[in-house]
Amino acid sequence: MSSVPFRITAMVFTLLILFCFGPIQATILTFDDEGDFLTAAGTVSVESFESSSGTNLLALTTPSFQLDHSSGFSVLNSPSPFGTFATDGVRFLEELTVQPNEFRFHNFVSPLRAFGLFITDYGDFGSAPLTLTINNSQTIVIATTGGLDGNLRYFGVVANAGEEIIDIRLTSDDAIGIDEVSFSSAVPEPSSFLLLGVAVLLMARKR
Repeated sequence: MSSVPFRITAMVFTLLILFCFGPIQATILTFDDEGDFLTAAGTVSVESFESSSGTNLLALTTPSFQLDHSSGFSVLNSPSPFGTFATDGVRFLEELTVQPNEFRFHNFVSPLRAFGLFITDYGDFGSAPLTLTINNSQTIVIATTGGLDGNLRYFGVVANAGEEIIDIRLTSDDAIGIDEVSFSSAVPEPSSFLLLGVAVLLMARKR
């Protein structure tokens, strides 16, 4: 039996896969409960800043990502007299001033599918919404009203399989604290696995 018809069939099958499983539209699931986030994210890495130090910083390099800030932050030992605190261990990050502030997470070791963190003391000063912007394109409002001094909230995002998160910005006009940054790497979209299977079949047939 000639291999030509088989190759033509395989090509048609591949095109059908691309048509049916073409680019997956970006969908971001949001979570305000750590347990629900971890269930959706699967295995995660966690940065709690226990090995970090410094005051009046504009940037901090961790083993997994780069963290920049628009106006400055410090690594503090919990608890702070200003209402912020650590949620894991004793160290955490606190912004220095009450003004438009932005933490930026980027230069991850590999693109992410999931990202989450604890936020302390949002809204006892300032009035701007607390927002998370993903890849400089999608902004999600975490909260529009604040809480009492020392309040705690969790927020996480999980993207569709095949989607990648490479840049995250956390913005408010309050001097918030952050800790326990959790993240997991992106996974290939389903169509990639199917195309890989087609390629393997073609190679096996040629032999």
